[in-house]
Amino acid sequence: MRHLFAGFLLVIIPLSTSAHFIWIVPGPNAPPQKVMVYFGDRLQPDKPELLKTVAHTSLSAHRSNGKAADLKIVPSRSSKEGHYEVSLPKQDISIVTGHCKWGVHTLKELGESTPFLLHYHVKAVLKSAEKESAGKSFPGMKAEIIPIFKEGMLHLRVLFNGKPVSKVRVTILVPGQKKILSYRTRRNGECRIKPSRSGIYAIWVLAGVEKTSGKHGEKSYEEIRHYATLTVAVSQKRESK
Repeated sequence: MRHLFAGFLLVIIPLSTSAHFIWIVPGPNAPPQKVMVYFGDRLQPDKPELLKTVAHTSLSAHRSNGKAADLKIVPSRSSKEGHYEVSLPKQDISIVTGHCKWGVHTLKELGESTPFLLHYHVKAVLKSAEKESAGKSFPGMKAEIIPIFKEGMLHLRVLFNGKPVSKVRVTILVPGQKKILSYRTRRNGECRIKPSRSGIYAIWVLAGVEKTSGKHGEKSYEEIRHYATLTVAVSQKRESK
């Protein structure tokens, strides 16, 4: 089955093995009352030594009533296997968000020489999330991807500092496929997809760049880059609407 997209510059490309993002994974891939935290190019365990670099990520669990609770990453047996298992409160949790100031990085493998301070802004919409809560923004997130389910379509809205971001490239990992889909948002910061299969969709975007220089520890940087990631479970029931 094919995917239908509304956006600019749609391309299908192999996923780069050098890309690493923080993913919070809900649903069937995680034990009950837990979410998995991965750091890699796909929703699967990666090298444990790389996982340690995101152990300081702050996480919050958001209930359907709007209340939130802080979560804690505790290294365990799972961290030696390349992922973290994070326990959730017993109350009904609809969204999990997170933030990580990773450090200074340079994309030398892509021919770049500009050192930048790397921030990850992470979100997962759990299976229990209602459409209303899934489509809400979180004021505390500097960069964010908001999923909105409407008439069988999954709309993706990119925000930076609370404002829609146009013409940024959004990348989607489709469950069960080896390739990724990439396209650009419209003027309203949105693009949309009609999912062709059930599963967990993983989305990332470089939502904003701040032309601010400084030092982080002993390393200097020339700008600050904010990447947003989203994982959202799409069910057959949603697809058939």
